[in-house]
Amino acid sequence: MRILLGMAECGFTAGILLILSFFYPKHKLTTRTGLFYLSSPLANVVSGPLASALSHIHHPYIKRWQWVFIIEGAITILVALLGYYILQDHPEKCRFLSEEEKRFIVKYKRRDGTLGGSQHLSFMSVFAPEVINDLGFTSAQAQAMSALPSACGAVAILLAGRTVRVCGSHWLACSLALLTALVGSVLMVATLNVPVRILGLCLLGTGGFSGLGTSPGWNITANSQTVANSAVAAAMTVFMGSASGFVASNVFLNSDAPRFVIGHTVNVGLMALGIMACVVTRLSMGRRNKRFARQPPEFDNGFRFVY
Repeated sequence: MRILLGMAECGFTAGILLILSFFYPKHKLTTRTGLFYLSSPLANVVSGPLASALSHIHHPYIKRWQWVFIIEGAITILVALLGYYILQDHPEKCRFLSEEEKRFIVKYKRRDGTLGGSQHLSFMSVFAPEVINDLGFTSAQAQAMSALPSACGAVAILLAGRTVRVCGSHWLACSLALLTALVGSVLMVATLNVPVRILGLCLLGTGGFSGLGTSPGWNITANSQTVANSAVAAAMTVFMGSASGFVASNVFLNSDAPRFVIGHTVNVGLMALGIMACVVTRLSMGRRNKRFARQPPEFDNGFRFVY
């Protein structure tokens, strides 16, 4: 069943990221992508208290854990049915836009060169309740308190666009998000003090979800020259994000509680690698933009990397 679930949902994020790239200009994609990813921390904020509440349901035939799948599955089916009629896959076929609005969107997207014809934080969503439980709280309390890091992440996503403007660049905002999460992991390893470890979880949520608000819009949509490039980049991003679930389940081990040294060490290493990748990407994009600027006007399509 988990395989079928993965097959069913694998194209959702990549498809949404691709659709967003059809409708919005480059300078607005970061904010719009961040608003889409806001659903992830909000879902975690709701799911923890919801699971805690459902654990108190008593039914002669339906077990408590089954209620989670029944209720969340029913909501998903309802949203899917509504989405079939509400979602529009291209500006030229969008039912709620006027003809003038359609022409306007198509014109500036083609000028951007990013319009085609008619993209998890496994630790936060899966292991945060377990980590909080090891701090001395009951399972029900841990489920409810796991909403706190995700709530911090939701605020970080909402402020992602402003963070990019304050930093003056996407790569610096992404590096700051990764550094925040890195500090959170260091705190989780360094001490068993409960308030400090809760702070570490909140920093992990803030940094991790802030990265979701800035990185996909920067690398997947704003810096893809063709719709094919956007599609491949979105698919690869979702693939790597989904793979994190496999990694997390093998490095955050019960035998390593309560510090989870192995898991957080892997986190720190990956965050440091991500910061280095941001720097390398910035340097590469700057060099390639200079190369574009030196092209003869007849070969210059106006595309420039945004960093």
